[in-house]
Amino acid sequence: MAVQGVGLLLLTRVPADAAYLIDIFPAYSIIGVGLGLAQVAMQIAAFAGVDKDETGLAGGTIETSREMGGALGLAVLVSMALGETPDVTGTFHRGALGAAIFAGASAVVAIALLRPTERHQHQKTHTHQRSTT
Repeated sequence: MAVQGVGLLLLTRVPADAAYLIDIFPAYSIIGVGLGLAQVAMQIAAFAGVDKDETGLAGGTIETSREMGGALGLAVLVSMALGETPDVTGTFHRGALGAAIFAGASAVVAIALLRPTERHQHQKTHTHQRSTT
Protein backbone atom coordinates (compact mmCIF):
# COMPACT_ATOMS: atom_id res chain seq x y z
CA MET A 1 0.00 0.00 0.00
CA ALA A 2 2.91 2.31 0.65
CA VAL A 3 4.15 1.79 -2.93
CA GLN A 4 0.69 2.66 -4.22
CA GLY A 5 0.70 5.76 -2.00
CA VAL A 6 3.95 6.94 -3.60
CA GLY A 7 2.40 6.66 -7.06
CA LEU A 8 -0.67 8.56 -5.91
CA LEU A 9 1.51 11.30 -4.44
CA LEU A 10 3.20 11.64 -7.84
CA LEU A 11 -0.23 12.28 -9.35
CA THR A 12 -0.68 15.29 -7.08
CA ARG A 13 2.10 17.03 -9.06
CA VAL A 14 0.57 16.50 -12.52
CA PRO A 15 0.19 19.85 -14.34
CA ALA A 16 -2.87 20.86 -16.36
CA ASP A 17 -0.94 20.41 -19.63
CA ALA A 18 0.54 17.03 -18.62
CA ALA A 19 2.31 14.79 -21.09
CA TYR A 20 1.20 11.19 -20.60
CA LEU A 21 4.61 9.49 -20.84
CA ILE A 22 6.37 12.02 -18.63
CA ASP A 23 3.78 13.00 -16.03
CA ILE A 24 1.15 10.27 -15.80
CA PHE A 25 2.65 6.95 -16.95
CA PRO A 26 5.34 6.74 -14.22
CA ALA A 27 2.79 7.37 -11.47
CA TYR A 28 0.31 4.85 -12.91
CA SER A 29 3.09 2.26 -13.24
CA ILE A 30 4.03 2.66 -9.58
CA ILE A 31 0.36 2.49 -8.55
CA GLY A 32 -0.04 -0.71 -10.57
CA VAL A 33 2.93 -2.36 -8.88
CA GLY A 34 1.60 -1.29 -5.48
CA LEU A 35 -1.86 -2.65 -6.24
CA GLY A 36 -0.41 -5.95 -7.45
CA LEU A 37 1.65 -6.37 -4.30
CA ALA A 38 -1.24 -5.39 -2.03
CA GLN A 39 -3.78 -7.67 -3.71
CA VAL A 40 -1.57 -10.74 -3.43
CA ALA A 41 -0.75 -9.99 0.21
CA MET A 42 -4.43 -9.41 0.97
CA GLN A 43 -5.42 -12.75 -0.57
CA ILE A 44 -2.71 -14.58 1.37
CA ALA A 45 -3.79 -12.94 4.62
CA ALA A 46 -7.45 -13.71 3.93
CA PHE A 47 -6.84 -17.41 3.37
CA ALA A 48 -4.16 -17.97 6.03
CA GLY A 49 -5.38 -20.38 8.67
CA VAL A 50 -8.71 -21.02 6.92
CA ASP A 51 -9.91 -24.64 6.76
CA LYS A 52 -10.34 -26.05 3.26
CA ASP A 53 -14.11 -26.35 3.68
CA GLU A 54 -14.35 -22.61 4.51
CA THR A 55 -12.24 -21.19 1.66
CA GLY A 56 -15.35 -20.22 -0.33
CA LEU A 57 -16.60 -18.21 2.63
CA ALA A 58 -13.23 -16.52 3.04
CA GLY A 59 -13.10 -15.68 -0.68
CA GLY A 60 -16.62 -14.25 -0.60
CA THR A 61 -15.81 -12.18 2.47
CA ILE A 62 -12.68 -10.68 0.94
CA GLU A 63 -14.48 -9.89 -2.32
CA THR A 64 -17.42 -8.28 -0.50
CA SER A 65 -15.09 -6.16 1.61
CA ARG A 66 -13.17 -5.11 -1.52
CA GLU A 67 -16.39 -4.04 -3.27
CA MET A 68 -17.79 -2.21 -0.23
CA GLY A 69 -14.47 -0.53 0.50
CA GLY A 70 -14.14 0.60 -3.10
CA ALA A 71 -17.63 2.09 -3.16
CA LEU A 72 -17.22 3.84 0.18
CA GLY A 73 -13.71 5.02 -0.65
CA LEU A 74 -14.82 6.43 -3.98
CA ALA A 75 -17.70 8.30 -2.34
CA VAL A 76 -15.36 9.85 0.24
CA LEU A 77 -12.70 10.74 -2.34
CA VAL A 78 -15.22 12.39 -4.66
CA SER A 79 -16.57 14.42 -1.75
CA MET A 80 -13.04 15.51 -0.83
CA ALA A 81 -12.07 16.30 -4.41
CA LEU A 82 -15.14 18.39 -5.23
CA GLY A 83 -15.03 20.28 -1.96
CA GLU A 84 -13.48 23.70 -2.59
CA THR A 85 -12.97 24.94 -6.13
CA PRO A 86 -14.33 24.02 -9.54
CA ASP A 87 -10.76 23.90 -10.89
CA VAL A 88 -10.38 20.53 -12.66
CA THR A 89 -6.66 20.19 -11.96
CA GLY A 90 -7.15 21.09 -8.30
CA THR A 91 -9.97 18.57 -8.04
CA PHE A 92 -7.72 15.88 -9.51
CA HIS A 93 -4.88 16.76 -7.13
CA ARG A 94 -7.17 16.66 -4.06
CA GLY A 95 -8.56 13.29 -5.10
CA ALA A 96 -5.07 11.85 -5.63
CA LEU A 97 -3.90 13.27 -2.30
CA GLY A 98 -6.90 11.78 -0.50
CA ALA A 99 -6.24 8.39 -2.08
CA ALA A 100 -2.56 8.62 -1.09
CA ILE A 101 -3.58 9.37 2.50
CA PHE A 102 -5.90 6.33 2.50
CA ALA A 103 -3.13 4.13 1.08
CA GLY A 104 -0.63 5.35 3.66
CA ALA A 105 -3.11 4.90 6.51
CA SER A 106 -3.93 1.37 5.36
CA ALA A 107 -0.22 0.51 5.23
CA VAL A 108 0.20 1.75 8.81
CA VAL A 109 -2.85 -0.22 9.98
CA ALA A 110 -1.60 -3.37 8.22
CA ILE A 111 1.83 -3.08 9.82
CA ALA A 112 0.33 -2.42 13.24
CA LEU A 113 -2.37 -5.11 13.25
CA LEU A 114 -1.15 -8.02 11.14
CA ARG A 115 0.80 -10.71 12.91
CA PRO A 116 2.15 -14.11 11.88
CA THR A 117 -0.44 -16.84 11.76
CA GLU A 118 -0.49 -19.66 14.28
CA ARG A 119 0.39 -22.07 11.49
CA HIS A 120 3.53 -20.12 10.66
CA GLN A 121 4.47 -20.05 14.35
CA HIS A 122 3.87 -23.82 14.59
CA GLN A 123 6.08 -24.46 11.55
CA LYS A 124 8.88 -22.36 13.08
CA THR A 125 8.64 -24.26 16.37
CA HIS A 126 8.55 -27.65 14.62
CA THR A 127 11.56 -26.77 12.43
CA HIS A 128 13.49 -25.50 15.47
CA GLN A 129 12.75 -28.71 17.39
CA ARG A 130 13.99 -30.82 14.47
CA SER A 131 17.24 -28.90 14.19
CA THR A 132 18.03 -29.19 17.91
CA THR A 133 17.46 -32.98 18.08
